[in-house]
Amino acid sequence: MPKTNTNSIPYFTFLGLFNDFFSLNIALGISYYLRYFHFNDHISIHFKTFIVVVNLLWLLFVLISKPYAENRINLNLTRILYNFILIIGLHLLITSFIFSFLNEQYYTPLHLLITYSIFFIMGLVWRILGINFIKWYRASGQNSKKFVVVGFGELSSSIVDFYKNHLALGHQFRGYFDEVEVDTGNGKVYSLETLENQIQEGLVDFIYCCQPYLTTSKLQKLVNMSHKYGVEVKLLVDFRGFLMKGISVEFHDIIPILKISQTPPNESYHHLKRVFDIGFSIFAIIFGLPIFIVLAIVTKLTSKGPIIFSQKRTGQWGKPFKIYKFRSMYVDADEIAQRLLNGDKHSIGREDPRISAWGSFMRETRLDELPQFFNVLLGDMSIVGPRPLPDYDVEMLTKEAPNSFQKLLAVKPGLTSLGQIHFGYASTAQQNVQRMRYDLIYLDKLSLSLDLVLIVKTMRLMVQGRGQ
Repeated sequence: MPKTNTNSIPYFTFLGLFNDFFSLNIALGISYYLRYFHFNDHISIHFKTFIVVVNLLWLLFVLISKPYAENRINLNLTRILYNFILIIGLHLLITSFIFSFLNEQYYTPLHLLITYSIFFIMGLVWRILGINFIKWYRASGQNSKKFVVVGFGELSSSIVDFYKNHLALGHQFRGYFDEVEVDTGNGKVYSLETLENQIQEGLVDFIYCCQPYLTTSKLQKLVNMSHKYGVEVKLLVDFRGFLMKGISVEFHDIIPILKISQTPPNESYHHLKRVFDIGFSIFAIIFGLPIFIVLAIVTKLTSKGPIIFSQKRTGQWGKPFKIYKFRSMYVDADEIAQRLLNGDKHSIGREDPRISAWGSFMRETRLDELPQFFNVLLGDMSIVGPRPLPDYDVEMLTKEAPNSFQKLLAVKPGLTSLGQIHFGYASTAQQNVQRMRYDLIYLDKLSLSLDLVLIVKTMRLMVQGRGQ
C-alpha cells in the first residue's frame, strides 16, 4: 500500500493558518476597541461585513501563495519572513482599496494601520518562534525522515555527512545498499534484496541513488519500487571537479540538458574590456608619473640593484610573459631563501628576510605593482583578472586542482583580482586553492561593473596599507 510521503510540514501549515487568522482578528478587535473603548451588541453591520471580507481575502491569499507549505530542506526564516511581508503588504493594499469605498466613520485609516501593525508583529513573532522550535525539535531526533543510500563508493558518504552536519533538517540515515552485502571500514553495506523489505516496513522515506555506481536498469528498478511504495528517489550525481555555481537545466523538447559551464561573454564585452584597460592604464601612467618617479628614486637609494624587477609568469591559455614590478626584495633574495627559508620562494609577509624595509611598504600599499600598467598596454594582462602565477605556483595548482586551474587560464591575468583582495598572497597549496576559489567566482560573474567595484576596493586596500 503506497504511503503519503512529503517533505513539507503539515502541522506547520495548519498551525500557521490558525495563528494568522487568530492574529488578524485579534488585531481587528484591538483596533476597534481603541476606537470606541468598548464592545457592545450594536457593532455596525458594515464593520461585521468588513471583518468577513478581510478574513475571506486573507484565505484567498493563503490558497494562492501557499505561505506555509515549506519544504524542510529549504526551510529558511529569511524567505518565510519575506513572503509574509509581501503577502501582508498586498493584503493591506487591497483592503485599503475596499475600505475606501465604504465611506463609514466606524473605522479610520489610522485604525487600519494599527490593525496591520499588530497583525504583522504577532505574525512575525510566531513565525520566528515556530521555525526555531521546529529546527530544535528535529535536531533532537524528532519528526525525522529516514533515508538510505544506494550505490557504495567515495561519493556515497557525502550526503550522509551533509545531514550529520545539518541535524535541524531532520534526516535519519538507515544504511548503505548495493549489489553485494559487505562490511567496510565506513559501515556495513546491505544487499539490495533487503531494501524492499525495509520500505514495506515503513523504515525508508527517501532513496538517494549514487549515479556513478548504478546501472540504468538498476536505477529504473528502484524508480519502479518507489512508485509502488510511495517513497522518493533522488539522484546523486558526481559534479566534483566542475564549477558548481551557475549550473542550470535546459529543456530541448522533453529532453533535460544539464549546463555545467556558463555561456562566455560575447565578443563586444572583450572589446569593451580591452578599450577600458588601455584607457585606464594610459590615465594611470600619465597622471601617476610623479609617483612612478618618486618610487623609482627611493627604490634605487634604499637598496642596491635594478629599479624594476621582472619575472616570467603564466598568462592566458598558459602563454608565458614577463611581468614588471618595482623591486621590493634584495638582489640576493634567492641566496637568502636557500639559507633561511629552505629554498621556498613564496613570500611569508612582513617577516620575510628577503624584503627590504622600503619594499615592505610598497607591498603593503601595492605600489610595487604599478609598472604592470605597461603589461596591460602590451596586452599580456588586464586591469582585473586572476593574478598571474610563477612557474612553481602553476605546478602546485596543476597538481592540486587541475580542472579549476584550467578555467583560470581562459581569461587574461589581472593587476588586481577578487582573490587578491579577499585573500591576499598565497604560499601553500591549500592557500593557493582557497584564493583560486575567489577567482573562479569572478569568472562566473564577468562584467565591467564588477571590475569597477574591484578597482575601488583595491584602491581602498592600498590607502589602508593592508597588502602583503
